[in-house]
Amino acid sequence: MASHPIQLLTGAHDAAIEKDFGRHLNEFISEGRLIEVRRHPKLHDRYIILNGRCWLIGSSLKDAGKKMFSMIEVTDTCETIKKDVEDKWKESIPFVP
Repeated sequence: MASHPIQLLTGAHDAAIEKDFGRHLNEFISEGRLIEVRRHPKLHDRYIILNGRCWLIGSSLKDAGKKMFSMIEVTDTCETIKKDVEDKWKESIPFVP
């Protein structure tokens, strides 16, 4: 189990979140996981930011495990990406299941 809170920032349009996502999120939270989900209207690229490192994801995460996709570590613009994501997090609205 993650020892740090997880922050997930996703798009604000309906297709950005699967219809059962709220139920699964509530299950994770009920198991003691610390996760906060927010929505922002202007997202396109997919990033994972973990332990100060950044990865660009090549295709939708909803397809993970169904087909091949790429994860590329971004080193040259990681600080810019982190700042952009932090700014969008501050502007975003909480997801309410």
